[in-house]
Amino acid sequence: MARIERMQVHSFWLEVPRRALERLPGELAPELALRLTRSPGPGGAELLELAEERGGCLLRFAPVEPADEGVVALREVQIREDADGSFFLATLGAMMVRYGGDLEAQVQGGPGARPTPVHIVRGVTDYPGLSTHSAAAHLAQAADDAGAKDRAQAPAVSAAPAASSGTEAPGAAGGGAGQEEQEVHELLGRAQAHWAEYQRLKGRRGE
Repeated sequence: MARIERMQVHSFWLEVPRRALERLPGELAPELALRLTRSPGPGGAELLELAEERGGCLLRFAPVEPADEGVVALREVQIREDADGSFFLATLGAMMVRYGGDLEAQVQGGPGARPTPVHIVRGVTDYPGLSTHSAAAHLAQAADDAGAKDRAQAPAVSAAPAASSGTEAPGAAGGGAGQEEQEVHELLGRAQAHWAEYQRLKGRRGE
């Protein structure tokens, strides 16, 4: 991952479950040291700030509805001096992909480096480090949608037990896979399971 000297943000949109945001510091520790602080906002709503323990990166969120704080919306983005780009990739970028957010920005690397555009539209992006995660997440969602549609149309059937391949996912034996790689494997596994169920239901309707 390359250093991000600063990020110039043009526009963004992101809403996430509050509980998911609150879990993030624990999920990313100790590789990424984050703190989540709370402060009063307009109308008595509680604002949440996710920031690096050391550094110039932070994200501020506010409840979507004052009466319902279960979902929070991104209100402010500050990313600068992100040593290896890990704050952006693991927090803002990952949440944009997972929750279908939008982001238009430019990333400035070290001295002399050309600005790199960042385009995320409804969670889809080709930005390095996020593109594979994005593709896996949307493959899983597409399989979810297809499976749900066919389950609603087909008679109930007992799910067949998944056959074991006898092999482990890459990195499972040694435990050395990074968090992003593990999430990609989980998403792809879920997508494959839903696709298999979709094909089974489709074949049953054709009997």
